[in-house]
Amino acid sequence: MKENAGDLGFEFGFGTHAFNQLRAQIITYRSFTLFFSAAVLFVLLLLHLMLYYKFPEDQSNLLISIIVGLLLISDVAVHSYVYSDLTAYWYTVLRLIWAYTSSFAYIFLPYVTATIFGLKKLKKVIWLIAGYPLLVLSSIFAPELLNYIALLLFSISIFLLGYICWQAYTSRKRGVYFVAFGVLGALILTIMYMLYALSLIEINIGIYSVMIAFNYTLFPLGMTLYVADSYGYLFTSMENEVSDRTHELQEKSKEITRQAAADRVRAEISSMRNIRDLQKITPLIWKELHVLGVPFSRCGTFIIDEEAEMVQMHLSNPDGKALAATTLTFSDMDYIGEALQHWRNGTIFTVQWNAERLTNWARMLAERGLIDSTDTYLNSATPIESLHLHFVPFKQGMLYVGSSEPLGSDELKNIEELAEAFSVAYARYEDFTQLEEKNNELLTALQNLEAAQDQLVQQEKLASLGQLTAGIAHEIKNPLNFVNNFSEVSDEMITELIEALNKGDIDESLALSKDIGANLRKIHEHGSRADGIVKSMLQHSRGGDGKMEPTPIN
Repeated sequence: MKENAGDLGFEFGFGTHAFNQLRAQIITYRSFTLFFSAAVLFVLLLLHLMLYYKFPEDQSNLLISIIVGLLLISDVAVHSYVYSDLTAYWYTVLRLIWAYTSSFAYIFLPYVTATIFGLKKLKKVIWLIAGYPLLVLSSIFAPELLNYIALLLFSISIFLLGYICWQAYTSRKRGVYFVAFGVLGALILTIMYMLYALSLIEINIGIYSVMIAFNYTLFPLGMTLYVADSYGYLFTSMENEVSDRTHELQEKSKEITRQAAADRVRAEISSMRNIRDLQKITPLIWKELHVLGVPFSRCGTFIIDEEAEMVQMHLSNPDGKALAATTLTFSDMDYIGEALQHWRNGTIFTVQWNAERLTNWARMLAERGLIDSTDTYLNSATPIESLHLHFVPFKQGMLYVGSSEPLGSDELKNIEELAEAFSVAYARYEDFTQLEEKNNELLTALQNLEAAQDQLVQQEKLASLGQLTAGIAHEIKNPLNFVNNFSEVSDEMITELIEALNKGDIDESLALSKDIGANLRKIHEHGSRADGIVKSMLQHSRGGDGKMEPTPIN
């Protein structure tokens, strides 16, 4: 027979006889129960503390460990020395109240703590918190339903904990370890209750102690740790979010700084108009590298002309002062072969020089007259012990930076962006230079063309003048021929006239005089004709008739 509702407990689900038998075993093996429960408690607390030391950022773990320990110790003590004297009904009621209250405390305490800190993400477990008082009331006023409610809750708990496991796995993997406690406890309890309800197994003191340990440790502890870990995850998420946001802002600031430096380099190179302006670039790059926070001691540019096998270098000393631009052949630089290969492949070339090699390099520059002295390049009587040269390629050459230590990836990225900016701007400079050369060529061709055109016009003018002169000469020559001819004839006739006069031949003298007069008139006629031609030419050249005429001046 069933006794009032004593056989309808959440903890049992078996008859009065079985309960009395179990209670007798509890009384008989009270010390064993206490020892076994304490041992299980110790192992679980040890595991919990290990988790605390593994994840020290969640300070709530230590607090929950203490709370769980106090609840379990008090539960074992009360169970062993108080519950053994109660009737089955009140034993079941008090065990239910204790179980629900303790489990409620396991979840409610971190919930309240998190709420105080303003975190309200765990709305999913509110129904669990509200469900505990309902279960307590139902166990007192409707104990017949408790078995079915218990089986239903255990079934739901399996799916709930599975969902929690999935959530813990997707949000934070370590939550899987925490929830595994609850999953294990729920599974074992469910299986044990069902097997016992079907009379397939007998519950003795050992099994009962294990059930008590699981019921009051693993399941609520797993739920508690999941809740605590969720809040810890929230705190950590907030910290991570702030850290990520700070890192993002820092990266944006670095990017803005890099872009500004690159823009200044591009603007400076774009303003260049001749090769001498390149000497201004080395101090600018020096300044921008300092702005970007790159640790270095010297820098410069190598402009490579692979067809001519020449390298135009723009160097600097450790003070950032630009040295005179120098040009070397590939054979003058012992490391240029490897550097060229990296340049062709578009990869960074790094070489380490010791003090001796650096001094030899400075001495070679001084011997070739490229620098005043080795101190000009080294800027010190005793150079640094080691110099790491980083050659960052761009389309037209390489940007080199020397430092005492190898540069990191961030520094090299900054240099690469400067090199890219230099390349783009230098390409524009080359385009401008080529355009200027083309313009000069066109200007020279135009000047030559204009000179040829002037010469051609002059030749045409001379040709026209020659034709005009020939025509004028022809026009003038005709009357002059008449003048000359009549003059010669007149001269002969005068000689004859003198002879006739000497002879006293009057008639012949008169005839000769008449002929001479006629010749003189002909000479005057043709002379006037020549004078008319000349006057016509003068009038044509002056645009007037050549006569003086009165002109009003008012």
